[in-house]
Amino acid sequence: MSKFRREDAPPTSQHSKQDSAFLSNGKQAVLQALEMMLSAHRPACLPSNPADYMVDYLFEQPQPGESIRALPSGDFVTPYRDRMISLCRKFMALDDFDQRAVLAYREDGIFWRGDSIEFMGLIATEKSKGSKADLRRAGVDALKALVARGAA
Repeated sequence: MSKFRREDAPPTSQHSKQDSAFLSNGKQAVLQALEMMLSAHRPACLPSNPADYMVDYLFEQPQPGESIRALPSGDFVTPYRDRMISLCRKFMALDDFDQRAVLAYREDGIFWRGDSIEFMGLIATEKSKGSKADLRRAGVDALKALVARGAA
């Protein structure tokens, strides 16, 4: 008999399955976590597949610094998954009117980052004004039009 005894692997628990799914595919783990959260209560304003809708449309896609990272201790840092779960919790805590407002702002191209609806209104107002370059260009064009008419 070998001096290295082979032990049977412990049975795979649900958590270790989730961990391996997360390490192999971050998006799949995020979807699984959101589906578990939404299984008890799905907001009426969301489509029939709310987890996919949130990940693919409602919330911003993973940013460059949000990849899975291993710490020296052996633990993993999962900023994308953590952000998605946090946003889902905040979204579910909103009343129906605010949830619909978040969806309406998203249709206008504004991602929700857990901010208040009032703050999103300020973002929409600023976005509707246009960029500084657009405003500057419009001002120059207006000035040129005045000069061409001889008014300036």
